[in-house]
Amino acid sequence: MSSLRPSAVHKGQNVHVHTFAFLMFLIGLAVEVSRVARDTFFLQTAGADQIPLVYILFAFLMILASLAYGRAARRTSIEKLARITLALAACVVAGEWSLIASGCRSEYLAYALFCSVEMFFIFVPLTVWAVANQTFKVEEGEKFLPTIATFGLIGTVVGGLFSRIATPLVGPYNALLLSCVAFAGAALFTGKLSISARSTPLDNESGSRRPRSPWSESIVKTLTFLAFPMWVLVYMIEYTYFVTMGEIFTDAHELSAFLSVFVTVCSLCALLVQLQITPWLVARFGVGATCFLYPASLAVAATSTLVFALFPEGSVEPGVISMPVLFVLFARFLDMALYQSIYESTVHVLYYAVPAQTRTEARALVGGIIFPASIACSGVVLMLFRFWDEPTYNIAFTSVVVGFLVLIMAMDIRPDYLRSLLTHADPRNFQLKAALLTEISHLSLNESRHILLGSLLAEDEEEAVFAATKLRERFDSTLIEDLHELPRAVRPTVMAVLEEGLSVENITALREAMESKNLGY
Repeated sequence: MSSLRPSAVHKGQNVHVHTFAFLMFLIGLAVEVSRVARDTFFLQTAGADQIPLVYILFAFLMILASLAYGRAARRTSIEKLARITLALAACVVAGEWSLIASGCRSEYLAYALFCSVEMFFIFVPLTVWAVANQTFKVEEGEKFLPTIATFGLIGTVVGGLFSRIATPLVGPYNALLLSCVAFAGAALFTGKLSISARSTPLDNESGSRRPRSPWSESIVKTLTFLAFPMWVLVYMIEYTYFVTMGEIFTDAHELSAFLSVFVTVCSLCALLVQLQITPWLVARFGVGATCFLYPASLAVAATSTLVFALFPEGSVEPGVISMPVLFVLFARFLDMALYQSIYESTVHVLYYAVPAQTRTEARALVGGIIFPASIACSGVVLMLFRFWDEPTYNIAFTSVVVGFLVLIMAMDIRPDYLRSLLTHADPRNFQLKAALLTEISHLSLNESRHILLGSLLAEDEEEAVFAATKLRERFDSTLIEDLHELPRAVRPTVMAVLEEGLSVENITALREAMESKNLGY
C-alpha cells in the first residue's frame, strides 16, 4: 500500500490519533487493574469450582446488557455512548470497591464483580474502537489503529506493574480505586471524540448504495461463525489457568502478586510484538493473514493444555511452579499476548471491508449474541465435565478438537476480507484500491482466483489489468473453464493482457471462451 503523503493527513488528524491513544492507555490501565483484583477476589471468595457457573451467569447478563446497549446505540451518538459507558464503569467499580473495603466477602459480590468487570472489558474498548472506525477512513485506519492499540498495551503493562507494586502496600483489592479514576478520566476526556467523529470522512462506501444485511457480507459471516468456537476455547483455556493457579497460590496477596506479574509479562511481550512484528506481518502478508495468527495460536495453546493434563496427578504442588504448570502458563500466554498484539488491532481493520451501518450491526451480532452464547456454552460444557467427574485430560482433549476447528474456520478470513473489500471499494479512492491490490498480491492463485475473476469485469481498468496479469502468471486449463462462467466478456484491453506471452492454442481457447458470451471479441 502506498504511504499517505504528508499533505493527505491534516494536522487535526494527528490530534485525533493522540486523543484515541490516550483513551486506550487509560482503558488498558483501568481494565487490567480491575481484572487482577477481580480474579483474586473471585478465586479467594467463591473458588475456582464456581467458574463454570459464573460463565453462564455472565452470558445471561451480557445478553441483557447488549439489548440495552443496542437500544442506547440507536438513540444516541456513538461518542456519547462511549462517555456513558465509561462513566458507568467508574461508578460500578467504585461501588463494588466500597463494599469490599467495608469488609464484605459475599459470594454474590464476587459474582457481581466478575461479571461487571468482564462486561466493561468488552463494552468499553468496543465502543471506543467503533468511534475510531468512524473517525478514520480505511487507509488511515491501517496506519493509525495499530499505533492506538499499542498505547492500550502500554496501559495494560502499567496496570500490571501497579497491581504488583501496590498489592503488598494497600492490599489486593484497593487497587480498584485506580481503575475507577482511570475510567472516570477517560469519560471526561471523551469530550474530544465528538469533534473527531464529525470532522473526518466516515466511510469508504458510496453514499448511493443501500445498506446490506450483515449475512450478505462474507467477512461478517466468517468472523461470526469463527467467534463462537474461538471464545469457547479461550474460556476453556482460561478455566484451566485459573484452576491451576488457585491450587498453587492459596494466599490472596501471593495470588494477586503472581497474576499481576504474569499479566505484565504477557503485556510486555505483546507490546514488543505490536511494535516490531505486527507491522512487518501486515506489510508482508496483509491484514487478513496477520489476523489468522491468533486463531491458529489457540490450537497450539489447546495442545499445550493437553500436554499438561497428561502428566500424572500430584504434579501441581502449592507454592511451586513445576514444569507441567509451564504448559498451562504457555497456553494462557499465547491467548493473552497474541490477542492484545495481533488480533485486537487487525480485526478492527477487517470491519472496514463493510459499510458503516453493516459494520455496527455486525459488531452487535458478534459482541451481543455470539460472544455471550459461546461463554455460556463453555460454562455448560465445563459444568457437565465436573458433574460427570471427568478427568482433566478429557477437558483438554475437547479443547484440542475445538482448537483445530477454529484453525480450519480461520483460513477463510483473508479471502473473505478481500471479497467484501472489493465489493465496496470506491474506484475513486486510489489509496484504498492500492491497499486492496497489495493484499490480493499476497494470496496464492488458488486463494485469489475467485476474487481475480470478478475483477476482470471491474469498471476500473487498472484493477482489471492487475487481475489479468495475476491470472496469466499461472495459466492453466481451469482458467478457461472459469472464464466460461463469467456473466459477460472482458474488455479487449484486458483480454490483450491475458493473451500476452501465451501460445496460439491457449489464445484460441481464451477467445472461444469470450465468444461463448455472444458478445463478440
